[in-house]
Amino acid sequence: IEETLQDREDDAAHFAIMAGADTVAIGSVFPDPSPHADLRVRFMATTPGHRGRGLGGRILERCIDHAHRSGSDLWCSARVPASGFYTRHGFEIVGEPHEVAGIGPHVTMVRTRRQSDLRPVITLT
Repeated sequence: IEETLQDREDDAAHFAIMAGADTVAIGSVFPDPSPHADLRVRFMATTPGHRGRGLGGRILERCIDHAHRSGSDLWCSARVPASGFYTRHGFEIVGEPHEVAGIGPHVTMVRTRRQSDLRPVITLT
């Protein structure tokens, strides 16, 4: 998974899985404070021919890790049919479904930091 920090948002982080020169899965995290979290995950997508292989989950886990390493919780506005994907990765629905014009029903979801997210640091002496 490649990470770049180049975008119009100085603090945005973009993650991509490549197949040769082709981007097959992407996701971004950037500052967008809400009542629930400071960072937002957006632009999650996997090309149709690469779906069902866990690539989106790998990207989302990198987004979660990025947010938590920066000390932030993470939120998203998920399409209702995709909410199960986010739930499997520890997101919880907050609030009622809402309509996004031209796209369809969405729910706001939040992934908070948990003790189980903390990875041990090993110090060699």
